[in-house]
Amino acid sequence: MSVRGLVLEAPRHLVEHRFPVPEIGEADGLLRVEACGLCGTDHEQYCGVLGGGFAFIPGHEVVGDRTGGRGPVGGSPRRSRRGRGSAVLP
Repeated sequence: MSVRGLVLEAPRHLVEHRFPVPEIGEADGLLRVEACGLCGTDHEQYCGVLGGGFAFIPGHEVVGDRTGGRGPVGGSPRRSRRGRGSAVLP
């Protein structure tokens, strides 16, 4: 099984890659990303205004559904159920 990600390999050059599903520990959760926002820094890197190391996956403002893991979400075991919508606070 694999997951997809858009990798910014150079300014204005996004390429879709496949990666293995990450292994998660007992205290971790796995999120199926439904949407991802890009911040101003991501936009500047995409446009080439802000330099930096390439290649990377931009975006750290994500929402999706919990698909695996047993770790608590938001510090509460009640919130850690699979299939429950979640957001990541960077």
